[in-house]
Amino acid sequence: MAALFVHDTSLTPEPPRWHRHLRHLEGWQGGVLAVGMALLAALLVIPRPVRPAEIPLPTVDRAEERRAKAVERGRLERARTEPLPFLVRAVGEAVRSFGRAEATGDREGVRLVREIRDRVTEARRSHGDEPLLALRAAQSDLFLRAVGAVRAGGAHEELRELGGAFTLRLSDAPGILDRLHPSELDCLFSVRWARLAGLIEARPFAPSLNQWRLYYRTLLRHPDLLGEKQLDRRREAMLATVGALARIDPDYPHDLGRGVLQYQLGNPAAAVKHFRIHLARHPGGEYRLRAQNYLVKALSEVAPGPVDEEAE
Repeated sequence: MAALFVHDTSLTPEPPRWHRHLRHLEGWQGGVLAVGMALLAALLVIPRPVRPAEIPLPTVDRAEERRAKAVERGRLERARTEPLPFLVRAVGEAVRSFGRAEATGDREGVRLVREIRDRVTEARRSHGDEPLLALRAAQSDLFLRAVGAVRAGGAHEELRELGGAFTLRLSDAPGILDRLHPSELDCLFSVRWARLAGLIEARPFAPSLNQWRLYYRTLLRHPDLLGEKQLDRRREAMLATVGALARIDPDYPHDLGRGVLQYQLGNPAAAVKHFRIHLARHPGGEYRLRAQNYLVKALSEVAPGPVDEEAE
């Protein structure tokens, strides 16, 4: 029976002559596909006018962020298990008093900031930095818990004391609490706390570069946090935010961000200038085609003369 499965070539008819000519065209589908892919790739890299809309966000090192968070968890645990000194707790009470005043528009805010900083100076002199860092970790944790309570429909009082003006954004930006990630909230609180304490540039309270990147990334992702309701005023605030980020982060493509915002503010000539600067500084990279597309669009809306003068 096995012989039935042996192929007998003598029984195979010879293919017709026209069929033999078709063998020269075998594989033509692959060639067409390759040519099509090449054409598509060429089209993708050809600049085309695209309305500038997307502002680049700073890159956050998530591994470094997790390491920093682990350190903060250790400080929080110490604050829970070891009573904080009286002078340190007095700083915490002063922070809460300022938060209540700020949230209600009380003019005592300036005096309370001075009080916070005086108490911080006294506490550092007597107890060093670690107890104050533990206080900050504890208050940040309480702030996150207060946000969770408000999300669940609870009272705002704790959030007002710890967040101050942050609570004023809740009515202006519906749903902002649901959009903010816990790491963003934690970063916002830590930076605010360091500023209130007058320690924003003092180690170990000063934010690291990675924390600054997360802070400014949060503001650019959620510009309603900037407190400006009118759209152009908000874009101007974002422009200032990009400028502040550019001063501390040399890797951030700030000219691309400035170009997008200048275009949105109705200044295409200024946008062209910034897009050109970005492309001159970064001829390659992930944002090259985006900047080229934005540049083509901005150029289409401005006369050559003013653009040349603006770029000089």
